[in-house]
Amino acid sequence: MHVLAICAAVGLMELLDTTAIGKKENHSFRLPIQYVSRPHLNFRGFCGTIASGSISVGDEITVLPSRKTSKVKSIVSNDIKDLRPIGKDEVVETIQTAFAPMATTITLEDEIDISRGDMIVKSSDIPKVSNHLSAMVVWMDETPLKLNQNYIIKRATSVLNGAFNSIEFKKNINTFEEIDSSELALNDIAKCTLSLDRQIAVDPYNNNRHTGSFIIIDRYTNSTVGAGMIVSSVTSDSTNEEEKIREYTKAEIELNAYIRNNFPEWECKEILG
Repeated sequence: MHVLAICAAVGLMELLDTTAIGKKENHSFRLPIQYVSRPHLNFRGFCGTIASGSISVGDEITVLPSRKTSKVKSIVSNDIKDLRPIGKDEVVETIQTAFAPMATTITLEDEIDISRGDMIVKSSDIPKVSNHLSAMVVWMDETPLKLNQNYIIKRATSVLNGAFNSIEFKKNINTFEEIDSSELALNDIAKCTLSLDRQIAVDPYNNNRHTGSFIIIDRYTNSTVGAGMIVSSVTSDSTNEEEKIREYTKAEIELNAYIRNNFPEWECKEILG
């Protein structure tokens, strides 16, 4: 038995030495905005921890979900202690490139509206944007998940209201069989469809574990009741069909144009006559 144990240990060590322990990290640039720094009128920086990829001065960026574009004007050095003593005529120390997982502050060439929860990406690599998701969910609360009930969904720096519309299937953790289910109980794992109250940049978990994961919070107890991994965005065929067949009056089209031109922060979608 002693010899067998030694052989087994040697075989295990060889397996551990030759087994790949991770996959290649995603290099798509993702910067979830955590804070907008405005120490004075001449400085407006967008702060956050880079989730993946890298960014350099001069790179073209797009802000999601608004899809506004600009270029990186500067990247504030991590060596700077804080922004409080900066005077309006003082020049901060900057660097040319920042990369994950650096906590950084960037400034842009254009004055565009960006707030906490938005995400900055490179214009050459824009993910899908949607408020309907397909996700694998792990339920971690004794109170079962209730369909169409509002929960708080926290993804990176985004905090949204969301509701689970349906359960596609539940996983049998012993046989990995996909079974039909209408509810999730403690420790259940299932694929669900999720609707959010506003759009977000959609990164599948397989592509980016930092921006492809979220937690589920009970809005009344503030307890974390579950966790999820984004699989993909979901297109609602019925919604698209309604948009195709609906006709708008001239007054509605003019009102839509007025709102888009004067209130871009409302993110009003363009309608066509």
